Amino acid sequence: MTSLADLIKYIISRLVDMDSSFGKTKLIKLLYLSDVEYYKLSGQTITGLNWFFHYYGPYAFEIDEALKQLDLEIPQEDTKTASGHKAKVFRPSRDLSSDYPIKLCLFPY
Repeated sequence: MTSLADLIKYIISRLVDMDSSFGKTKLIKLLYLSDVEYYKLSGQTITGLNWFFHYYGPYAFEIDEALKQLDLEIPQEDTKTASGHKAKVFRPSRDLSSDYPIKLCLFPY
């Protein structure tokens, strides 16, 4: 099974490759959707997280710990959403794909 830290690094490196800004909420949703799709194919989750509904969507407390353990040097920028809400956006200042050159095969076909 892929470790949670490896999967987070992989998702972040792909977002960086797409020149996409992202926040914690987007990262959590992508982890959750990865689990949903992987579960449909294999009957198990790829992250091993214990998901539950928290406020407005899926959440797992283990994500906070995994993010603290990763030393990715990703600066956060305060911004506002299109609807005017405050948000924090991660904007990596360097290419993270060199830190994580392995391409994961998330979905067995």
